[in-house]
Amino acid sequence: GMMVDDYNVCYIDPLYGTWNGENGMTVTFNGLGAYDIYQYFESLANYWDVRGFVSITQNNIETNNIRYYFNRHTGIGQFEYQNNQYQVQVSEDGLIINSQTFKEPDILSHYQYQFENTIVSFNGKSTVGLGVVTFINGASKEEYRYEFNDGIANIYNDDTIIYVLDTNKNYELKDVLANKTYNLGLYHRLMNHHFVVSSDTEIIFDQPFDINGVTTATFKLSGDDEQLQVNYIDENYVALYYNGSFLYYVYYLDEDCAVLCNYNFVPLSAIATSDELRGMWIADDGSTISFSGISKASQYAHASCEVSESDEIENYISEYFYELHDNYYVIYDLVNEEEIEKYDVYTTYQENAIAYHQGDKTIYVVAVKD
Repeated sequence: GMMVDDYNVCYIDPLYGTWNGENGMTVTFNGLGAYDIYQYFESLANYWDVRGFVSITQNNIETNNIRYYFNRHTGIGQFEYQNNQYQVQVSEDGLIINSQTFKEPDILSHYQYQFENTIVSFNGKSTVGLGVVTFINGASKEEYRYEFNDGIANIYNDDTIIYVLDTNKNYELKDVLANKTYNLGLYHRLMNHHFVVSSDTEIIFDQPFDINGVTTATFKLSGDDEQLQVNYIDENYVALYYNGSFLYYVYYLDEDCAVLCNYNFVPLSAIATSDELRGMWIADDGSTISFSGISKASQYAHASCEVSESDEIENYISEYFYELHDNYYVIYDLVNEEEIEKYDVYTTYQENAIAYHQGDKTIYVVAVKD
């Protein structure tokens, strides 16, 4: 049941996966219930953990890391939850847990979907008669019951069918009451984001995915626009291609930040929605400061800037970093991982500050004394 070499390969028991119960409970087994191994290996300098765990969600409360055991000879699993003993058996169409039927989620729950500005989510529980679909549009949230059979989902408000989704017709969604038809696409959190890569480079995700998980994005470099192909990978990642060649994976971090990764998913560079300083600023004497615009990603990476400076001999460009401190920005140097503050930057007037301009906007820069 186990092979130990460069990799550890284990038998996955038939309980593996997520199952929804007729009683509203959802269970997720990690498939390792046939083992009970927790052993430290000197060669790995780590513990080898091969044990069965089940996560249980009931009444919207999730409990993790519950031990379960699977007997390969009898085909029966067991676990304890809230001081009750549970026995699990495999049936023809799912699992039987203490006489309750559990079934795999329907395929609609594999993704979230989108049409126009509305996000659509199915809970996957139509297989046990508890299907609920959620429509979210901005602050508006509506929930309805649904049934799913032969590729068609009927969505009900009480006992009236208000939407019909036909997965056999390119996920065509018909609004029965309004007599309108939409085609669902896959929803991704990166969509509708305008990310800054540097002071002159941007990636704009403004086109929704189709149902096959394909769309386009705009890559802006020094004012020139190029179209990129975007492929859906999972709820966190998308892949970028240019003329058929892979460029990056993009990983969602939060509402303002993402990260570019190479083909091995190794992070390369943080990107962010633009801050208010991005671009070139020019003082009356011609000196300049150029900001990358990604200070919103400061918890993941250092935002860079370039400052024109001079001494008795020459003028030169210094490369620094900057971040937001309360209501002003700090430009700093990084020396042996220590931040050395060089300038404070304000967006409101400050006495004895040097004014830098960008169009009709002005910032006020104060040098920090050593």
